[in-house]
Amino acid sequence: MTETELNALLAGITPANEAARAAAHAHWASLAKPLGGLGRLETMLEDAAALTGTAELAFSRRAVLVLCADDGVVAISLAVNRKTGAMMAQPVVSAMGFLYDSEHVKIEAACRQHAAIAVARIAASGKKVQEAVSSGQLQGQLRSFLYERTKRRPVVMINLIEVDS
Repeated sequence: MTETELNALLAGITPANEAARAAAHAHWASLAKPLGGLGRLETMLEDAAALTGTAELAFSRRAVLVLCADDGVVAISLAVNRKTGAMMAQPVVSAMGFLYDSEHVKIEAACRQHAAIAVARIAASGKKVQEAVSSGQLQGQLRSFLYERTKRRPVVMINLIEVDS
């Protein structure tokens, strides 16, 4: 892949849909529970709505993961076109438990950019992004990137949202 091709792919990534994020927030706030009672899960659902452009999220394929990490956790939400693998929105990155305040914003931004480039390369090679996530290839690339930057080894969780459009 040439730099021009990569830049063309990256230019096609749209920003998060803030109207969908607000609609998801309103929906989850209206349920019979304490406001914000689901904690980071509510934020993740709002992020998923912003990435997909709709507050009506489909949960047909789901799994429960229990992870432990000495060096923190990095959660990355990716919204990609199911057919082309193209990014539908910028990745959402949340790093917890291993970064100093002074490096937090910079590392998350760099991880966001690295994830977008990695997904663009996978899609350009003709491989399915879902296969790269299932096989651990994408997580391995991001773990290596984070180790190079921080000298720490956080657990990398990828939430892949495949959009039909």
